[in-house]
Amino acid sequence: MDFFTVANGKLIFENNGETLQIEAWDQNSLRTSSRMMGEIQDTDKKALFPYETSDLHLDNS
Repeated sequence: MDFFTVANGKLIFENNGETLQIEAWDQNSLRTSSRMMGEIQDTDKKALFPYETSDLHLDNS
């Protein structure tokens, strides 16, 4: 069983009903989101400032 997956430039950990998502946020930051017993809702209602996209490479090997 794989606990970690990579999708859309995000590292996702899933185990025992918990989902944790980590993604690049601007040049020097990470954004984490988590949820129990469900998918993470990606909405525009964020408590973060707008950001510039950055090049992120996740090696899924």
